[in-house]
Amino acid sequence: MSENRYELRGTSIYDTYYGMTYGLDEVTGLLQQIDNDYKSLQISEDKLYKSCDLMENQISVDYHRIKHLEENVKILEAELKFMKQKPSIREKGSTLAMYVSAIIWIFGIVVAKGFWSTFFAVIVPFWSFYLVAEEIFLRYLS
Repeated sequence: MSENRYELRGTSIYDTYYGMTYGLDEVTGLLQQIDNDYKSLQISEDKLYKSCDLMENQISVDYHRIKHLEENVKILEAELKFMKQKPSIREKGSTLAMYVSAIIWIFGIVVAKGFWSTFFAVIVPFWSFYLVAEEIFLRYLS
């Protein structure tokens, strides 16, 4: 019985040894494949970190651009609000006074007689105003 067992064991020991050798080569190959996969994962991880850093920098740049654009929008909105405001009565009055003064000045130049009077009426607006006041006084009040 023990010889029978030995035979079985003998064949099985040889088979086991051969199987272990074959298994060892297979395990070694698997370990090398795992090592290669680990190295490629490390490379992929490094690339991932680099791309994350690049994305982080891009996000930071985009954030600052957005902040700058928001500030510009606020400024433009304020300018638009200012431009949409209706002019006040004071502004309208100053515009009206400017037009009336220009008309009186031109009328004073027209009323001026002689070279020096016309010269001073063009150069000095108050002389024009005086000439207009004098014309109105002499024509309607005297």
